[in-house]
Amino acid sequence: YAELTRVHFGDARENVAKLFRGSVRLSLIAGAVIVALLLLAGKPVLALVAGPAYVAAYPLLLLLGIAAAIELGGVSFEPALVATGRAGLALKLRFVSSGLFLALLAVLLPAVGATGAALASLAAALTSLLLFGAAAWRAVHR
Repeated sequence: YAELTRVHFGDARENVAKLFRGSVRLSLIAGAVIVALLLLAGKPVLALVAGPAYVAAYPLLLLLGIAAAIELGGVSFEPALVATGRAGLALKLRFVSSGLFLALLAVLLPAVGATGAALASLAAALTSLLLFGAAAWRAVHR
């Protein structure tokens, strides 16, 4: 956030866009690495750390891990909106994604239990990534 703000108010516009693209690229790579690790080593590591009795929780771990990786992929979007003077928009988008999460939780939790809660988290993370990503891209490239 601090670097985006400094660049936004002190440097040329192309430097803001360049910094934004670089931070997005790094966070997307980190998110992809997390998903790959979950897919390749998640179940064995879960069995090693928690014991064989908890291996049944792997699908939940996978869904929640992917949701966290998606959130990591968009970690620079909200700070970019705030740094470019669009904090109000960031708050509105956060309300939308949180509202979607709560609505999906209310529907999916009674229907499919903990898996429904994990699916609600995944859907909210993806929605947040798309909404914040589009808004931040427009804000930085204006």
